Amino acid sequence: MSGRPARTVVVLRHAAVAAAVGMLAAGCGNSLGPGTSEGFAGTAIVVQDVEGLGSQPIDEGWVIAIPTDRIGQVLTDLPEDQLSEPHLQHVTTPVATEDVRTAGGSVGELDGGRFTLEIEAREYFACLVRDTGQGQHTSGCDLVDLPATGTLELTTGEGGVRVEVP
Repeated sequence: MSGRPARTVVVLRHAAVAAAVGMLAAGCGNSLGPGTSEGFAGTAIVVQDVEGLGSQPIDEGWVIAIPTDRIGQVLTDLPEDQLSEPHLQHVTTPVATEDVRTAGGSVGELDGGRFTLEIEAREYFACLVRDTGQGQHTSGCDLVDLPATGTLELTTGEGGVRVEVP
């Protein structure tokens, strides 16, 4: 068995079928808000590095996308020198839905490992968000230049949050 921690994988695919995306949005109704009917639809799973444990969907939390030039408007508790890529990969800081949306970003609630982000092609910080019992906090963010369509993979582990567009 490996002593390494589990890694989380988030895969986003451009939503081609509005009905399927609408079903994802139907069950969303907590403080970070509902999904949308357009944008990237995604899945999130925990990939265990420990032999025999397998993969499981992330049932709770959110994935947010924040335009890079507006990260300071959203992660307001961080000093300006901490608002760069290497520092954000491990960042745990409060985040508010209204700040994400006001900054032109998107919030996708995880429900059975699925979520939707309504975004356009541009550069974002993609963040994993969890409810800590004292509100919603980021669990790390990474820089990603999102195309108009395609997939996005987000992993988290010892190295923090990492995002790739395959």
